[in-house]
Amino acid sequence: MLPGDAHLPWHGDGDSVLRAVAPFLGITTPPAPLSDPDANALDGLSAREREVLGLVARGLSDAQIAERLVISPHTVHRHVANILAKVGLPTRAAAAACAARAGLL
Repeated sequence: MLPGDAHLPWHGDGDSVLRAVAPFLGITTPPAPLSDPDANALDGLSAREREVLGLVARGLSDAQIAERLVISPHTVHRHVANILAKVGLPTRAAAAACAARAGLL
């Protein structure tokens, strides 16, 4: 049993969920802790990247962000790719969650 009622691995203490589920998956060695970028990870982003990340977190597509910021969708795509690389995240959804935790919403 884990404390609480929300055990989503991308929200809260994902490490405890991973440790609890690992034996059922046949994983005998303890898994390495999940990397969870914090607000400090966003410090390396430019003002425009933070703006784009905030719009990604609100669920806007590249085309919608481009229209709102009066830039090309390709430029938005490059900003998103740069954000993911700088923060070390694999997906837009992970970046949106990081933005929410950092208060960009």
